[in-house]
Order: sequence, then structure tokens, then C-alpha cells
Amino acid sequence: QPPEQHQWPANGVRDWDSLHTAAVNARRRDFNLCLPLRPDLHRRALCGSKADRCDIDAVDAKRRIDYCGSMLAMRAAARAARTAIRARTPTALRSRGITTTAAVCTELGAPLTVRDDWTLAEPGPGEVLVATRAAGLNFAEVLQTKGLYQERLEPPFVPGNECSGVVEAVGAGVAHVKAGDAVIALPRGGAWARHCVVSGAAVAPLPKPPASEAEWRQAASLAVAYGTADMALRRRARMSEGETVLITAAAGGVGLAAVELAAQAGCRGLAGT
Repeated sequence: QPPEQHQWPANGVRDWDSLHTAAVNARRRDFNLCLPLRPDLHRRALCGSKADRCDIDAVDAKRRIDYCGSMLAMRAAARAARTAIRARTPTALRSRGITTTAAVCTELGAPLTVRDDWTLAEPGPGEVLVATRAAGLNFAEVLQTKGLYQERLEPPFVPGNECSGVVEAVGAGVAHVKAGDAVIALPRGGAWARHCVVSGAAVAPLPKPPASEAEWRQAASLAVAYGTADMALRRRARMSEGETVLITAAAGGVGLAAVELAAQAGCRGLAGT
């Protein structure tokens, strides 16, 4: 029978770890893979892996390696692929960890400390690494840094519950965003840093990349304020068209969002400050 066909994306080291695991477990199979690597750099590594047959098609438009060989050869080729992909992985991920700059709360109630050595784990399955372009500042972060929020965090920690930025890498199982996409994210802490790792479920692609720093900031301040207002009015209060809505503290972020959402729902809004 023809070899089993597999297609493996080059999104990060974990994909190639999975490739190596599959090769180890599939003891009696042959593999025919398309490896999106650098044919010019890795031809020798793959052809020298004791393959029954090793065909390399260096097509510039696709930049791929077509490989066919036995399981043992596939295991060796997977090791070569795993090494090769590290060279193409963003610098922040190469050490299987991320070192970034962050505003760190080292003591509750004290000013934040900017550190250049803040470390994060690389994105795991279902997670996304975002290079932050802008981050929101809300009342929740103020309470968190004072130790007064309902979810108490112990120092040291990086505040920040919303941000906008660019995807640098994704973990296994993330398909709705890819490296290079402009996104908004709700990391539930960690946004006040150059990089943050966020659950894929809390990341949404922007319709188009922001064209200015102002647009990045607008995107970063969207999710918490409008999400809170939507939760209060539509889900809790069950707001419906024609009703009168009293909005206190309407000059704040959530208040402004509530006024806008009430108007869009066809309600009569009464703003109180």
C-alpha cells in the first residue's frame, strides 16, 4: 500500500516534537511527508538519515522538502527537522522559554518595577504568544496592584488584562489565528509586557491590522470595557428595545461603552455621572 500521508505545519517546536513522537509510535509504517523547511540547509541531514528513499524537491514557491522513508529513517529525519525548526523559531522561543520586558508588581501598593528579565513559559497546546503593541488600564488592575481585587495575586506578577498585538507563535490546536496576525487578547494578567502568553480562546483576530499607534490603543481598550457593559446590560439586566436604561458613572470606560450599547439596542439611555 502507498505510504501514509502526513502534513505538518511549522508553527513551533512543539509541532516537531509531535512529529518525532508519531514517528516513534508508528513502528511499522512508512512516511511520506512534506516538511516546510530550508531545502538548501537540510538536504544533507535528511538524505543522510538511512532512508530507504529520500527525494527532496526544493521548490522556491512552496519552500518544502518531500521526504519518503521508513520509520527508523523518519525518526532520524524528525530529529533533524526539530533542530532545523529551532533556527526558524522567533528568538523569544528558542530557549524553550521567553525573556521579555515587563512592568512588574513586586510589592502591593508600591510603584511597578520595569524589568528586562521577566520570563514566561513558551505557549503550550491551545495557547498563543502575542507581541504586545498596546495594553489597557482598567480599575481592576489598580485594585490588583493594591491587593484589593477579588482575585488576589501575590507579588511578583505582571498586571494587565487586555492588549492588542501581533501573534508570534501558536501552540498545538490553535487554528483561528497564526503568526503575523493582528489580534486583541484577554490574558487575565500579563498584558503589561512586551510579550504575553494567552489562551487561544481569549484571542480574536482584528478585521484589519491597525494603521497607527492610536488604532492599536483603541483595539487594546475594547474588550474589557465593552465586554463588561455587554455582560451587565444584555446578560444580567436582559436589556431590550424601548426600555429606559440608567447608567451611572457614564464618563468612565464601561459607562461610555454602556451608553453606546444601549443606544444601539434601541433603548433610551439616561446617563448619570
